Amino acid sequence: MNDDLKLQNIRAVLLRDWDPADIGDNPNLADEYDDYLAEVFNLLRERADESRLYEHLLGLEKDFGIQLPEERRAKTVEALFKLESAD
Repeated sequence: MNDDLKLQNIRAVLLRDWDPADIGDNPNLADEYDDYLAEVFNLLRERADESRLYEHLLGLEKDFGIQLPEERRAKTVEALFKLESAD
């Protein structure tokens, strides 16, 4: 999978599974998490373990001033790792 496609897929996972700002499928806000794409991409490329990615997302949530349920964050991490294994 090329890098552009991987970034698009990461964006989709963050919007679908993580979504701390509760954007849902609002097309006007689809770029809300784009500032985080490179960070997540690099963590996956560096083969960070699941706990590191989980903690990274938790830190981003704190920046938003919220904390999602653990299950939602875990589901996001799982989906992101599936992207990496599809490479």
